[in-house]
Amino acid sequence: MPQRVAQRAAQKGMGALLAYRKGTSPLLLITVAVVAFAAAIGVIAALNALHMRMPMLRGVAICILIAAPLYVLYVVFTGTERTYLFERGMVVAKGVFVKDAAWAEVAELKVNKADKDGVLAGAVLSYVVRRRDGKKIAIEAGGENDQVGPRLEQILRSGGVPVTQ
Repeated sequence: MPQRVAQRAAQKGMGALLAYRKGTSPLLLITVAVVAFAAAIGVIAALNALHMRMPMLRGVAICILIAAPLYVLYVVFTGTERTYLFERGMVVAKGVFVKDAAWAEVAELKVNKADKDGVLAGAVLSYVVRRRDGKKIAIEAGGENDQVGPRLEQILRSGGVPVTQ
């Protein structure tokens, strides 16, 4: 566990670590952005070579050319999300950012699920913890073997916190 996470948990008196999960690899996210960037270059090159006037398509491609490198910088800066559940709270670390919530501070847990008729068919996409002060902590969902998400739901339900979808 990183020193800053351990310090934050100790400062807040969160107790022993119950569960931990490392989020999506930044390399996957960077690869997606690089592929989108390359596709945008290809679209612009094809439009130029074919002398086609498609301002909407060209505008979208230019937006991707601008957004993709910014997204790569964001991913490199923030890194992989790590979620730590403790006896009396949670800490989420993403790059240099660390957010926390003691269970007593949590007002609601929202479980975001995919539509039942879509490709992901009801899969959990993310969890959003809303604290009593209005601040939100978003946590990406894990895979099939995720222990953090279901454990988070169980802890908050048993503490009387509303869990909505």
